[in-house]
Amino acid sequence: MVWKITKPLWKLLRRRNRHPIQYRNSEFSYTVEWPRFWKTSRTKLLVEGWCFLLNHRELAGVRAQIGGKVYPAQYGIKRPDLTREGSDFPAARNSGFSVEVPVISGRSILQLEAIEEGDEWYCFAEREIVRDATKAIDEVPLPPSRLMVAVAGHDDDDEFRRSRISGPKQMLKDLAIAGIDVGQIADVLDFGCGCGRFLAGWLVLQTHMRLYGCDYNPELVRWCDANLPGVSVRENQLGKPLPYPPGSFDLIYLISVMTHLTLREQQQLVSEFRRAVRAGGYVYVTFHGEPFYEQLFARVENGEEQFRRTGFLIGADEKEGTNDCWTLQSPENVIDLFQGFTLIKHFRASERGPTDVGSWQDSMIFQAKAFSNGTATATAGCRNT
Repeated sequence: MVWKITKPLWKLLRRRNRHPIQYRNSEFSYTVEWPRFWKTSRTKLLVEGWCFLLNHRELAGVRAQIGGKVYPAQYGIKRPDLTREGSDFPAARNSGFSVEVPVISGRSILQLEAIEEGDEWYCFAEREIVRDATKAIDEVPLPPSRLMVAVAGHDDDDEFRRSRISGPKQMLKDLAIAGIDVGQIADVLDFGCGCGRFLAGWLVLQTHMRLYGCDYNPELVRWCDANLPGVSVRENQLGKPLPYPPGSFDLIYLISVMTHLTLREQQQLVSEFRRAVRAGGYVYVTFHGEPFYEQLFARVENGEEQFRRTGFLIGADEKEGTNDCWTLQSPENVIDLFQGFTLIKHFRASERGPTDVGSWQDSMIFQAKAFSNGTATATAGCRNT
């Protein structure tokens, strides 16, 4: 009995007293994938990558050290992308790590360290971080670089920070031009909210609106839910009803969402919008218009002929919902899609140029019709489009 009690303590002391392993950098295979830039204005950085030993021993953990403080990393994240390359190294399959570290003003040194069970920590990577203290830091944090690239196509902090303020401002301007009293809009849904570019902008602008968001990517939903205070963000699924009761919203907007969905999915969505938006409420939507014609025609055999005939063109539809899938739609096709709504404004990118709402995409604002005895009647006439 005494032996059973003392055995764990004996094992721990034995590990501490044995001579630590002396590594060489050549024994480590690692990559620090994010962030890609180490000059930043952020107060925190999410550092991600992978690390394993080439000597076939297994690591027990990874940590970060910066400013004299230690921050344990999540280690053992599955990396299916390394399975083929690391077929001779089984440890590669679960070698991913992720750790968030604070960043002080000026220059600081980040060290990434790894350990085998019972041995000492070894520094396998070192980076210098430079934070410019002269730049203002928004109260709402920026998303991790990887998520920013997945949604916006870049990881330029300054550009993302700028557009998340100017984008909502442009939308407010568009709504006002369409004759909409923004002060009467209380509940707003950001459909396909991504990593919260617009939602964060509304928060920084301290809007009066109650904010909701949804996205089919659970990782984006988790980040928004953890970092956008007061915003309700939920997961939705392609082809399934929206997770909201009828008549929930005064405004639903979709920024660069229909540009990645099949026509069938778009029809399903519009049907859900008719249910979820209040009578007299609005849907703001962007789509690829005339500035994209020549570029996207060339991607499909007889693309122009098909588009002129149907008003719709799609590429890589098997990857629906991702940036690889793209659509091209005529204004008439979009209007026909929004049965049960009245078009009140069409902003043509070919006329006004790019904006921070949808870049070179066209924008349309629709108003939901009121229904009485099964007959749809518009609550407002169609303004000049």
